[in-house]
Amino acid sequence: MRDWKIGEIIGLISATSFGLTVVYVYAYSIPLRFDLLQYLTLNDYLRLAVTWLVPVAMALGAGLLIEASFSRAERGMTEEEIIAASPHPRFRRAFRGGSQKVFPAVLALAVVLDTVLLLLKQFPKPLYFQLWAIAGPYLWFAAIEWYSKERKLIAHWSKARLAWTLFFPALIIFSFFLGLSKGEAAKGPASSKNIARVFVLGQTDPLAGRILFILDDYVLLLPDNGREVHAIPKTQISLIVEGGQK
Repeated sequence: MRDWKIGEIIGLISATSFGLTVVYVYAYSIPLRFDLLQYLTLNDYLRLAVTWLVPVAMALGAGLLIEASFSRAERGMTEEEIIAASPHPRFRRAFRGGSQKVFPAVLALAVVLDTVLLLLKQFPKPLYFQLWAIAGPYLWFAAIEWYSKERKLIAHWSKARLAWTLFFPALIIFSFFLGLSKGEAAKGPASSKNIARVFVLGQTDPLAGRILFILDDYVLLLPDNGREVHAIPKTQISLIVEGGQK
């Protein structure tokens, strides 16, 4: 990390967090068939982006530590050089190749099986999208690993570019499927503890439902019938009673 500049790190984390927020909210809105993005102000984006700062920073830090540990352990050697340097090259090749195939095989089997169950309506959509939130980034990592085997293709890349190329698309994929999962889950039946009552000026009866987001200018409410999201201006709300309160 010695060739990193603090400005590059801050810029990478900030831009990634903001991008993840946009993708997450967009994906969240797809199952609800409601454009949530049009109701968010810049302050809303920034506030939501803050929630991604810690995960992004942890992912970046973990990636750099893993890279540093492997580089130190393998002394910067390529895959073929590591195998050639081993006293038992055939065993080393089989061991390294086998260990890299077990997890992809298990993941692929899980995806295929769960897809079939989903089509048969025997598998919940939120859980299915969570599975893809794991499988999608892994596929991206595998693609980058395959591409980077040709060292001359990435020899001129800076550490910042390599980290961005590796982690940003993976996190985008993760946030997209996580948003889909959360949006699907929001459509499901809510317990009484999650049902809020929103009192609107000029209306006798409150609107009952699940509050999805409380934004700068709006409260986004999904009624308990689960049909259509209501964007209620805050200026028209007199009182919000959370679930479980009287």
